[in-house]
Amino acid sequence: MLFYYDENAGNEQIIIKELSHFKARRQKVNDIVNISKLDGFLYSYKIINFEKRQIILQLLSKKDFVNNNAFTHLALAMIELDSLYEILPYLNELGLSKLYLVYCDYSQKNIKFDEKQQNKAKRILINSSMQCARADILEIEVFKDLKSLKDAKGELCLIDFSANELCEFDNKKLYVIGPEGGFSKKELSEYKLKALNTKLILKAKNAALYLNSNIQSRL
Repeated sequence: MLFYYDENAGNEQIIIKELSHFKARRQKVNDIVNISKLDGFLYSYKIINFEKRQIILQLLSKKDFVNNNAFTHLALAMIELDSLYEILPYLNELGLSKLYLVYCDYSQKNIKFDEKQQNKAKRILINSSMQCARADILEIEVFKDLKSLKDAKGELCLIDFSANELCEFDNKKLYVIGPEGGFSKKELSEYKLKALNTKLILKAKNAALYLNSNIQSRL
């Protein structure tokens, strides 16, 4: 773990009450630790007081903290939130810049990604960045349908397992992984289709990991 996250990082002195990570790593008074709020800087602090319910840290220095990763993005039809939370750390650690969640015709419209769910996703992504030393977190946007996604992001390529033309993993294109029930006939008729180079039919969450890994490997 390169750093701990705290929204008050940068202040001369900070108090942290969430101690689980510090206790797990057996941090103690006079230890030097890195703290970040993912603002482009890494702050070095000294632990000056370690109490039962909080620790107090004193700022020592700061330095630039930026990852020079190429921009990559991917669209995924809205899936069960438990499945989404499961793959977020992996997508984040693999360097995906943006994930667009989109409601397709066969998506479960009752699944909502509101403020409560967004905050949970953010906590998962922050913990992931702490573990993999990423200087930011994967950004998530939600779109009501494929048309609104296309209007905002440009040409789409739908990933369909029945398509004949293989996906060439161009990170400049926006690939869309459909829901478990596939794309509707209307959607299939309106957008280009690509297939993954696999004989297996993957779950949507696994297809997202597979596609992102292949895009990253070709950067």
